[in-house]
Amino acid sequence: MSLFKEQRGVAEIIGFLIVTTALFGAVTYVLAAKGQQAGQQAQGLIDIMREAEARQGELISYAYAENNQENVKVYLFNYGTENVGENARFFTQGRENQALKHDDNHIYKDAATGALYNSIPPNRLVEIILPKPPENEFYLTVLTKHRGVFSWRVVLR
Repeated sequence: MSLFKEQRGVAEIIGFLIVTTALFGAVTYVLAAKGQQAGQQAQGLIDIMREAEARQGELISYAYAENNQENVKVYLFNYGTENVGENARFFTQGRENQALKHDDNHIYKDAATGALYNSIPPNRLVEIILPKPPENEFYLTVLTKHRGVFSWRVVLR
């Protein structure tokens, strides 16, 4: 007699165990991959919410401008809760102002104390110096690091 004739169903049981193990491994792999993907998506949403919260604290307003022969001093006030202006991009008439590029320069000067900053602290009036534009009025736009956008019409007298 053959060994397999005496033990009926052994091949079927072994085959069932192999298929079940492979299926269990595949399902476990898919669930782990989906769980990791869900975790990454959740982290992305958390980052978006944190950036939106920081953007809500970025509040700056244009106060006034002084005009002289070589340049224009523009005064901005931060009435928000976040430091504003670090890594900000400035645009005049829709073109990025290269004079205000950040290369670790302190481009903000406190209007009261003369202290130099690389961002505008809360509750501070600061001055920035722009090259004199050809017209007596221009639009100044600030794009902050948290993607806040502020734009003002500046009229020189």
